[in-house]
Amino acid sequence: MFQALNKTSKLVLATTAAAVLLVGGVFSPQQASAANGTPSYEVKLNLAPAIVADASHNLVSSVRSQFATGSSAKSYRVQYMDTTARSLDGLGWSDRIRKRSDQNTHQLQFKKRYPVSGGDINAALTTAAGDGLNSSAAGFEFQVDWTFSKQTLSVQYEKDVTVSGYSGTGLNVPNLATSRSISIANAPSKFSNWTSAGWGTSQLNNAVIYGPVDFKRYKGEYKDLELDIEIWTILNAAKTGTEDIVEASFKTDSLSEATSVRTDLINLLRSKGWLVESDILKTSLIMERYAPTAPTPDTVAPTVPTNVTATPTSSTQIQVGWTCNVNGSSVSYIEA
Repeated sequence: MFQALNKTSKLVLATTAAAVLLVGGVFSPQQASAANGTPSYEVKLNLAPAIVADASHNLVSSVRSQFATGSSAKSYRVQYMDTTARSLDGLGWSDRIRKRSDQNTHQLQFKKRYPVSGGDINAALTTAAGDGLNSSAAGFEFQVDWTFSKQTLSVQYEKDVTVSGYSGTGLNVPNLATSRSISIANAPSKFSNWTSAGWGTSQLNNAVIYGPVDFKRYKGEYKDLELDIEIWTILNAAKTGTEDIVEASFKTDSLSEATSVRTDLINLLRSKGWLVESDILKTSLIMERYAPTAPTPDTVAPTVPTNVTATPTSSTQIQVGWTCNVNGSSVSYIEA
């Protein structure tokens, strides 16, 4: 009888836990099974930049005071690597190179994203495990990115590297050739051989830079958890100027803590008029707005040459000159 009661109690508890609703209409995610990776949770909420940031892209005093951030912030510069066809992004991967101004090294991050449907994180973890990204995947960490209205499983690999010619303090990020070489040299094998042997290496050999983009990070506190507030300055949609994206985030290993603190933070931000009640996906915007522009093809043929001359310069050489119009400009040529 004791065994029967014990089984019944476990069933009731499991059913109750799965039925909890969260702010924003998202179901509470289920815990991972032992065979899958074990995730931490990062809650990310967007703030209204016109209200919480000033014209110099700094956090206003009322927000700093609310979260005890102080007035100083760390400065960062990031750029992403992908092909012009965005082959990495198309398969849920990203390759990010990040530099903090007061550090000598660069951080490389390779991230694979999996969508979470109906709050079922265990299903996303199982899909990742089927791709070889399970608890045994060396160097990878699992995190649930939890925004206002959606959840995404991120499986990420990070490594700090010293980049020759770009080390030292400041926001110096590597050029295209160096970005390709350090990404290839430090990529995890899961990425390099994702769909076939050498797939990732081939993509990076043909990658271009998306960015760079600068942001500031303020560190504060909320409910005894570290709260980061970042102000990203990116190209606007028309590419005629820039706009700010402001994001507040905290991390925890506890699902119950993520749930309760997220609810409280949403209520506070809403009461202050600071909350943006939708998702702003920074990486997607950067990939769209910093995509390389294809050069305009030259379809105008030059005019018939004029002023043709031929002058002997030796017994074996003649200097030939002519003038033609190329794209509206008069150009003179001399060939020996």
